[in-house]
Amino acid sequence: MADVQFDERLDWACIKVDGAFSGVVPLAVGELGDSDHSAAWHTYGFPDSSPDDGKGTSGTIASLTAILTLGSERVSAIQLFSQEAAAATGGLVHGYSGAPVIVDDRVVESSAQPM
Repeated sequence: MADVQFDERLDWACIKVDGAFSGVVPLAVGELGDSDHSAAWHTYGFPDSSPDDGKGTSGTIASLTAILTLGSERVSAIQLFSQEAAAATGGLVHGYSGAPVIVDDRVVESSAQPM
């Protein structure tokens, strides 16, 4: 049995799987610090260009202190940039929403908080 928690508004999900996958070592979860500004990241998702098989992409952290408006709330967020995914235009890319962001050997834990 798996425990699933999610927050649709902040776009995250957490799944706890009972049992182990043979040979799989989970990545640590960690927060970003000031030294991670402009750090390289990578992820895997299902963008419009690869909706069936998925596709990995990478980029750099554009901002550790971006501000988003969600409804009537303003929240802090991490802003990512991928030249490959955005085709150098900086536009939104669908299909990576909710995917883990990996920096070094850790999954980034968002510290998005209402402001």
